Amino acid sequence: MITFSAAGMSFEQQEAFDGMMSIIAVAFVAGMIFWMRRAAKTIAA
Repeated sequence: MITFSAAGMSFEQQEAFDGMMSIIAVAFVAGMIFWMRRAAKTIAA
């Protein structure tokens, strides 16, 4: 679905879309890291 939606965009729109997806991915991974750090404290106890 993302492939089809990105195919009709101009180059600048594709770059902006890729940038936003990268930021979302970084935020998701960072959130998972902080969540795992909190979860590890309860698992170790």
